[in-house]
Amino acid sequence: MVVINMDELVDKLAAKLLPQLTSALSDKLLAAVQPVVDRLDKLISIMSEVQPPATQSWVEPQIYSAMTKMIHMDRNELDEKNKRAVFIGISHEATEKDTKEEDEKMLREAITACNNQQLSESYANGHITTKRHPDYRAGPKGYRPLKVMFESQIHGDIFLRSLRTNRPSKMQSLPHSYVRRDYTADELKYDRILRRRVGRENQKLGVTRFVVRDLQIIQLKNDRPLSRPFPTRSISPDSITDNQPSISTNNKTPSNAVSKPTSRNVMVRKKGEVKSCTKKLDLQHPTSK
Repeated sequence: MVVINMDELVDKLAAKLLPQLTSALSDKLLAAVQPVVDRLDKLISIMSEVQPPATQSWVEPQIYSAMTKMIHMDRNELDEKNKRAVFIGISHEATEKDTKEEDEKMLREAITACNNQQLSESYANGHITTKRHPDYRAGPKGYRPLKVMFESQIHGDIFLRSLRTNRPSKMQSLPHSYVRRDYTADELKYDRILRRRVGRENQKLGVTRFVVRDLQIIQLKNDRPLSRPFPTRSISPDSITDNQPSISTNNKTPSNAVSKPTSRNVMVRKKGEVKSCTKKLDLQHPTSK
């Protein structure tokens, strides 16, 4: 008799399929869900053949219960996350007041580097704000993420796209820092699994050759010295799927598009060179006047 751990199966399905669903636009949600439902129907059919009749009555309801939770996610929460960017690896200052001031200074420099009139006006009107998550106290294992809140997803997308080539000076002084969009809980889980895999590979090499960006494994153009790992929660790498993403040395041109996470198709691409922005905008936040 084949024994299937349903809790483990649901975890694997959620970690693999949720990012795909949450990245779909609302008007395309049904189209994104249908292939998943078809695969689940096939899985249930296979399980019905190997499971004893006594267990078939609760196998199907559990799987569809997991799917229901995925499909009925809070759309408002997703919309809010799409309007946020997150800086990772930005150090704290000696006091909360100093940290807030330095965070604001870096944001102002980042907005200037973006060289975008919409962002500049939004910032000048006080519509772009920052906060450390969950608070301004440094954590026991590292720095708190710095979240940036925008008034629209369009502004957040412009900000992230611009900072791929124009990094603020504070980020340049912290080569292992980076900025990304605000992830869902399941995307964070997948991100941590990838980072553990990359960390082990870099340790074997003795240098930082691979990094994780936008839920993809990227090969840097030049190796960097190893740095202390950023704090991550304890997650078993086997909790997502048996087909784990592997690190390849295939060179691929970077893309500005955020790719959907998948445990079977994680490509390696070289990181583009950092370019400097020549045109600057003089910004002044209302709170600093």
